Amino acid sequence: MKLTQDRREGSDIVRVQGRLDASTSPDMQDRVLAMLDGSGPLVMDLSGVHYVSSAGLRALLILLKECSAQGRRFALTGLTPDVHDVIRLTGFDKILEIHPDVDAALAANV
Repeated sequence: MKLTQDRREGSDIVRVQGRLDASTSPDMQDRVLAMLDGSGPLVMDLSGVHYVSSAGLRALLILLKECSAQGRRFALTGLTPDVHDVIRLTGFDKILEIHPDVDAALAANV
């Protein structure tokens, strides 16, 4: 899995490429938590993720809870159809902020 970080308009933007499964999710979660250096939103661009398992969903939930504890927004962008289906079928679309792309997430005032 590959992670890249950018800071834009006071937001941390993390781009993820690869699978979010039992073998990659703990590392992704730890690395993203270590990247958090600001107080603005955390936007995760998952356009490079084509598979997410329950372990991946758990990692996203942990990141959401950590952001909430810090008073930060947490948003997902660029969901592929397969990943979006998993998130929708599990009901995570009701608790996660989802936008089509990074620009839309940054423009949202949620």
